[in-house]
Amino acid sequence: LRMSPVGVQHYLEHYAFVSGSLDRHEGQLSASGQELAGEQLFRQCLGFSGTPNDLLPRRMGECMYAKGDDGKVMTALSSSDVVSIVELDAWTPLGLLDMIAAAPSA
Repeated sequence: LRMSPVGVQHYLEHYAFVSGSLDRHEGQLSASGQELAGEQLFRQCLGFSGTPNDLLPRRMGECMYAKGDDGKVMTALSSSDVVSIVELDAWTPLGLLDMIAAAPSA
């Protein structure tokens, strides 16, 4: 079913985002970290994945940074084994996404 847009839409509308869970509109689906980690979806939140910063849901307290994480990110983003540069003359957002999707994985 994950390859069927109609099946995915049915699952989202009838099981994942039922009335009272999150605000939703026909043309837009969005939620903040506060909503996703709040009590309206689950009784307890054990973890929160995302960009490490101090914008965690209030109930989770302060962010606990792991020593060396920033350095590891900078090392990966500055490594030619991980990142490459491609000069583009003209591009569109969809064309760029298509190019990224067609790129060989590492």
